[in-house]
Amino acid sequence: MRFPFRNVALIGKQRTPEIAGPLLRLAEFLTARGVTVVVDTLTAQHFEVHPYTELSLAEIGEVVDLAVVMGGDGTMLNIARTLSLHHVPLVGVNQGSAF
Repeated sequence: MRFPFRNVALIGKQRTPEIAGPLLRLAEFLTARGVTVVVDTLTAQHFEVHPYTELSLAEIGEVVDLAVVMGGDGTMLNIARTLSLHHVPLVGVNQGSAF
């Protein structure tokens, strides 16, 4: 299968180290399919070691075709506000807390 997105950013909820595992698995999946993956600098702080380029949100907005955001509603809204200036489409994966 050929992906229409060639450059994808992965962004996770701040101060949530448990987000690292799912994001790294997604990064491996995308990379195996020829997609270039970049990671938000704040998200990358949760990874011990990784081969992905770290970029600020402003830099991400300039270079990616898609951003995948893992977190709750607040995380998604915050990232959407920032990346909307660059017309970057988002995919949200809700990892918010349960009631």
